[in-house]
Amino acid sequence: MENSVIVGLTGQTGAGKSTVCLELAAEGCAIIDCDVLAHKVVEQSEPCKEALAQNFGQDILDEKGHLDRKLLGSRAFRTKEETALLNQITHPYIQKALRKEIQDRRAEKRKFIVLDAPTLLESGCDNLCDFIIVVTAPKDIRKQRIIDRDHLTEAEADKRIAAQQPEEFYTHPADFVIDGTMMQGTLSRKVRTILRSIEGGCHD
Repeated sequence: MENSVIVGLTGQTGAGKSTVCLELAAEGCAIIDCDVLAHKVVEQSEPCKEALAQNFGQDILDEKGHLDRKLLGSRAFRTKEETALLNQITHPYIQKALRKEIQDRRAEKRKFIVLDAPTLLESGCDNLCDFIIVVTAPKDIRKQRIIDRDHLTEAEADKRIAAQQPEEFYTHPADFVIDGTMMQGTLSRKVRTILRSIEGGCHD
């Protein structure tokens, strides 16, 4: 395989994307964490922060202009409409930085470049991908995971989940679907099988 293959990895919050990413990295894939990239881009872009403050309240910025992510999140994830507004503001800045990251990985001659992106489909970044992998898990498991991970209350977790798209939104365009509740050994085999399929140009 001469050219890098761009693989999008997405799914609902708490589904288990991070665990799948570790398996992909272990198989030699270059991972671009789009959340980390997004945090960096948004924090460094004054026009982006100002647009967020205008729409979600000036108090999401402290006196030094730093973003209060928890406060922003509590407002941006209240409804699907507010989440969509957050994405509409931030995605153009993020996508520009993402294209640069992909270019850098291509220059390194990496066989697989994985975009770990919770909002891959909503942002239109799926257009950058050759294949899409979606991770799924039952709602009760996802809820407990994000409570533990993000230190949320049950009510906050419920709001976060309710603001997301339904599972079918993610699975419909997917080339491969991974059950995020698999045991590690089973998951490792599944990831290797998917990568072999991608090398052969196949889908599920």
